[in-house]
Amino acid sequence: MRSNAGSESEAVFECLAEKRRRDVVAALRGRGAASLRELADSIADPNDRTERVELELHHRHLPKLADAGLAEYDPDDRTIEPSEGTAAADVVARTVEQCGALCPDAEPTRSDRARLE
Repeated sequence: MRSNAGSESEAVFECLAEKRRRDVVAALRGRGAASLRELADSIADPNDRTERVELELHHRHLPKLADAGLAEYDPDDRTIEPSEGTAAADVVARTVEQCGALCPDAEPTRSDRARLE
């Protein structure tokens, strides 16, 4: 039987497996509440349309981060703010990014492969 702490840890790692979610956590670090538009503007790649990023955040990424306790998201007001778990998640996210830089030949994750296709 899996412990509750173990399943919570797995939820955190599952959330942070997506680069876009790691970007959200990094953007929330040391910041107060932000609107969905502000957050999308701050994490969008130069080739991304902000509206597309907003939709992805609203429907896919922010609910998952909120469910894992890594951010507070109000879908009605479309506001995002750090939660108690944001700082710890940021440390984990930066570690994941550093490991990726150290292991450039590592196999891409399922989510990375889907994005590349």
